[in-house]
Parts: sequence; structure tokens; C-alpha cells
Amino acid sequence: MQELITKFKDRSLNVIERDGMKELIDYLENKTDFFTAPCSTIYHNSFENGLVIHSLNVEERLLQKRRLGLLETEMESMKIVSLFHDVCKVNCYESYMRNVKDDKTGSWNKVKSYKYNEKRVSYGHGAESCYIIEKFIKLTDEEKFAIRYHMGAFQDGDMKNLNNVYSKYPLAFYLHVADMEATYYDEK
Repeated sequence: MQELITKFKDRSLNVIERDGMKELIDYLENKTDFFTAPCSTIYHNSFENGLVIHSLNVEERLLQKRRLGLLETEMESMKIVSLFHDVCKVNCYESYMRNVKDDKTGSWNKVKSYKYNEKRVSYGHGAESCYIIEKFIKLTDEEKFAIRYHMGAFQDGDMKNLNNVYSKYPLAFYLHVADMEATYYDEK
């Protein structure tokens, strides 16, 4: 786990120079489960450390868009939106043990699984990530829209507004694409 924390810190603190960045990392490391949490309960990276691994995968996918010349956004903005787009998932899941049948042996084994904490109050996926991040650093409008709409039509289905956002802020569209690529191609 320490290797993941170091990798994440290096990729954020070495590029992002905004006031409050160190405090955001300290918050994630010391007051949340960001570095140990799963990314989901069943869809992708539903295992310990899944959230930080997903964030690093999205960063790599978004940086590929820049290398291909598809996106000319400043590196700092790309790092912020890719690495922190899912901070809304901190302190969100609870672990429990469940029985899973081993297909080869026919025996039942207890495995660690996760469920969503139903008592948790949420602002909404992307909006909550912006809310948490802005407690520490100032986001540009482009960064806010990218994080808010990174779920695309999965979020709220408002296609007219989503089309307007993606037309005005290419970073929002490419963050969504990078998130989907990481989820469906890089993760299980």
C-alpha cells in the first residue's frame, strides 16, 4: 500500500502547485480511506486499494489523450481531474465477509466484499468530488465541469446539458472517456 501512496503523491504533488494541495493529500491519507477503499462494490476494482488504482489508471488514460494531440489542457488541470475525480467515494463503503463457492473444489470460502453505506448522505457523485476538493484547492470552471460530468449520461441523463458541457469543455469529455477506458479495459 505504501507504494501506491508514494506513487499517487509523486504524481500529484510534483505537478500540482496550487495552495492547499498538500493539505488535500494529508486529508485523503489521514482522515479518509482513499488509499485503501475499493472503487466500487461489484463493477470495477471492488477490492482493497481499488480506488487509488482506478485514479492512477484514469490519469494514464487521460495523459494518453494529450500525447495523441487530442487534448491541449494544462498538465496541472489534467492531473487534478484525473487523480481526484472520484474522491466522493471516500468513507463510502463498508467491508463484510460473504461465502463464495469455489467452482473447482465445490467448497465454500469466506471472502472480503464491500457494500455501500446506506446511511451516508451524498451531494451526488461528481458534485460531491468538487465539494470535497474545493475545501482545499481552488478549481477552475473547466475542472469543475470535468469532474461534475465525468460520469457522462450515467450520471443524470440530461443529454442537452451534457452535450453543452462537452462542447464547451473538451476536458470534461476526455475525462469521461478516460474513466470509461480505465473501468472497462484496465480494471476488473
